[in-house]
Amino acid sequence: VTSIGEYAFFGCSSFTSITIPDGVTSIGGSAFSNCRSLTSITIPDGVTYISNHTFSGCSSLTSITIPDGVTSIGSSAFRECSGLTSITIPDGVTSIGERAFSGCSGLTSITIPDGVTSIGDDAFQDCSGLTSITIGNGLTSIGYQAFSGCSGLTSITIGKSVTSIWNNAFSNCTSLEEVYIYAENFPSSKSNIFSNSPINQAVLYVPAILLNSYSESSPWSNFKYIFPIEGSYAERCAKPTISIKDGEIVFECETPDASYVSSYEILNSSTTTDNKMSLPNRFRISVYAQKYGLLDSPMATAEVETNYGKRGDLNDDGVLNAADVVKLTNMIMNQE
Repeated sequence: VTSIGEYAFFGCSSFTSITIPDGVTSIGGSAFSNCRSLTSITIPDGVTYISNHTFSGCSSLTSITIPDGVTSIGSSAFRECSGLTSITIPDGVTSIGERAFSGCSGLTSITIPDGVTSIGDDAFQDCSGLTSITIGNGLTSIGYQAFSGCSGLTSITIGKSVTSIWNNAFSNCTSLEEVYIYAENFPSSKSNIFSNSPINQAVLYVPAILLNSYSESSPWSNFKYIFPIEGSYAERCAKPTISIKDGEIVFECETPDASYVSSYEILNSSTTTDNKMSLPNRFRISVYAQKYGLLDSPMATAEVETNYGKRGDLNDDGVLNAADVVKLTNMIMNQE
């Protein structure tokens, strides 16, 4: 025997064990589907593809060994194998199909090797016993609802190559505590990838160089804390200086093409007596520099005093007007 056809043992509900000879290289779709009493099976080394629905509904299976020669796991291949407590995905596997392990509620942990480049929609949906998942460095896309309903999941580790995460990929992961993302580029994602998952109480760990990107984008900004991954490193924008040039506040730093985020605080209030008003003339200026790919600079502050209310033509234009009021004439004090 070299091949087992589609539906060959479909629905043999009293079937408890089978030995498949080494010469078999092909097992058809749904070949063992709904063999609900089957407790174990060994797949021969010559098999390279686990077909669609091959073992779906085998709820008594507790373990299965996938041979190293397998390169692809088809749609719903192990769907509703609720008794399955462990499975090893070999390094040669490059793709995991839709709903491949959906409803495998007995699984407690899963490691997706570096060779896997795609995970289909709903691939691990409702694997409620999963407490941790590790996604290897080869994966570029996490499919729609791939890990939705993994209610026991506390920890997620995502490798370096992920570039996109689809809708509801980690929705209803109600025990989630921490997420590690090692992706070297900020992944595209929808705001609902963690729908109904308590990320407002969870911690996100990301490469230091991408801290700003995650902190400013939904849904990542909704995590309770966002920390750099230990050992990761990113340069920081240089601390700005604050100066007065030609009557204007000027921000400068040594980081080329940096932008600046500034604010000010009035340190004294205006007063009114009879027909005169004194304007506030002391301000605290705060500013930090930022640039994509770099950490924000430290905050720089300075106190600025203006010459509001002084007689005279402050800007030497020959007239007394509003321009004289707004011109900054005093030194910057206490710059930090």
